[in-house]
Amino acid sequence: MTQDDTREAVFGMLDGTTSCLGVVVGLVIAGTRSGPHILAAALGLGIAATCGMGAGEYLSDTTRSLRLAAVMGAATFLGSVL
Repeated sequence: MTQDDTREAVFGMLDGTTSCLGVVVGLVIAGTRSGPHILAAALGLGIAATCGMGAGEYLSDTTRSLRLAAVMGAATFLGSVL
């Protein structure tokens, strides 16, 4: 694992965690008490964030590194589900 991989993994995990936590807190504040609805929303956000962060990393990297995009996407999803 390179230093770039570590940086992308940490950034992806933090992004996934904060995005998912924001949606869950918003649903709870809005009065949604149904666990399955909250879980479905969090999972959907995790999948969307994974695709978005992975694609964003791939397009923003001048070397078009598919490995770094995969690290970013996987870390974002992991951060979303934890």
